[in-house]
Amino acid sequence: MVLVGLLALAGGIALRSLQPLTLNTVQGQPFSWQSEQWTVVNFFAEWCQPCLREIPELNHVYNDQQFRVLGVSFDELDNEALSGVVARQNIRFPVVISEAVA
Repeated sequence: MVLVGLLALAGGIALRSLQPLTLNTVQGQPFSWQSEQWTVVNFFAEWCQPCLREIPELNHVYNDQQFRVLGVSFDELDNEALSGVVARQNIRFPVVISEAVA
């Protein structure tokens, strides 16, 4: 998504608006794509050490509200187990489970 947006800007083409889509996060909050703000989408898994090392910086970006941040987990966990990962890793931004494993 971010890459598509950057390519569109670089090529001077306009993107159509995304269809209304709201995802439910493991934190129990809705996440809507409808926003004027850029969104960083980060794919991660608990077993991926480089992914986990990115979390403090993503928390910083999220806290500064420079961009919206959405984490997408590729862990094969249910919502309750993923909530534990979010707590252990101190993830402050919204997280959803990838449809590939949900």
